Amino acid sequence: MYNINSSEIVKVHEGGSERTTHKNEFSNLKVNRDNVFDYVIAGVNQTEGGDASLIKFQQPEFSAQDDGIWRIAANNKSGHGSYTFIVEQDGTVQIWDGLMNEKIEEQKVTLN
Repeated sequence: MYNINSSEIVKVHEGGSERTTHKNEFSNLKVNRDNVFDYVIAGVNQTEGGDASLIKFQQPEFSAQDDGIWRIAANNKSGHGSYTFIVEQDGTVQIWDGLMNEKIEEQKVTLN
């Protein structure tokens, strides 16, 4: 049986619908499935007191609205606290509390 690695698949939200596709569909974007975690980790680590190694990230989901953003749910490895990370195509990383009631931080990330 053919088994696809979960890092190869992307859940896509388009308006009110949802679909699953291969990550290559978005490989032409500046922020894509192959580098979205690089942006998130850099954004967390640039935040005062931030340490991405303390966070357990879920699989990223792509929202095709506007220019396209990535959304990643996450939890502290300690079991206390949850986050939502939003990564925009210009490299801006937003860090929200788990319910997205409050934006904790926003960092502009440039990868080398």
